[in-house]
Amino acid sequence: MGGITNDPQVEGYTKKACVPTGPPVSQPADITVTFADVHLYGKVSVYDIWTQKTVGIFEGSYTAKQVPLHHTAFLRLTPLA
Repeated sequence: MGGITNDPQVEGYTKKACVPTGPPVSQPADITVTFADVHLYGKVSVYDIWTQKTVGIFEGSYTAKQVPLHHTAFLRLTPLA
């Protein structure tokens, strides 16, 4: 269940804050979405909106590899029956 909160441990809508430790990140990073976190289960089709290409079908999670600093991974996730 999600919603607005004043809890300092929660960032944005419902996701727990992830505060990096150590030196600032200046290299590309991998970004992972765990499908259960967005209420998707079983096989999921992943489409990369920036490149306008289907990435593939995955179960459990998907990791966008080597996303440049200050960039995003913009994906459409479609559950498969």
